[in-house]
Amino acid sequence: MPKVLASIQVVGTTSFSGGTWRWGWANQSLPPNVTKAMEKVREFGQAGNIPELTEVELPDDEYLGWGMTAVASKLLKAKGAYRCPDDNGFVYVIYSSIRFAANDVETANGRKRVKCNDHGTGFATYVCEHLVSNPAQGWFSQEPDEEHKWPDAWCSACDAFFQEQGEWNEKNESKIKIQLLCHYCYESLRSQARFTETED
Repeated sequence: MPKVLASIQVVGTTSFSGGTWRWGWANQSLPPNVTKAMEKVREFGQAGNIPELTEVELPDDEYLGWGMTAVASKLLKAKGAYRCPDDNGFVYVIYSSIRFAANDVETANGRKRVKCNDHGTGFATYVCEHLVSNPAQGWFSQEPDEEHKWPDAWCSACDAFFQEQGEWNEKNESKIKIQLLCHYCYESLRSQARFTETED
């Protein structure tokens, strides 16, 4: 059976024994990095005075988990959702990126592997520090393709240095700070981006 790799967020969990739904942001047993985005859903509920989005637990039925997942998916612009069976219920997740695991190996084209605290081992990618701190802005890079799945990327401020020379060289590369990321982090950040293709 083919394996896939995905960047996910846990929306919430259901309990057969308790008959409840619990939001991911309220579940202390989950790692913070897989529930962080759910805070945006909670804030939306607070702003709109929607108790279903702000209460830690709700009485569960066969539809509630998918309903709350649909709301989170819409607000966070997810690409899809999945329900994972558990011993005592289900775990509902949304994903911002997904692909066959085999493709990453086949198309990495000699990229070195790096260790990531959040994702384990992944392929090396490079982006400017401004995109790491604020990914929801214009990304300047070549268009991703099968040969270059994670092209080096930089922001509009760094692109001003690129435009001065018309290329990256010793004069302008010293003016920007590049960060090394695994390709899972890259895909998660880039899913929030506004894209601007360029040549380098």
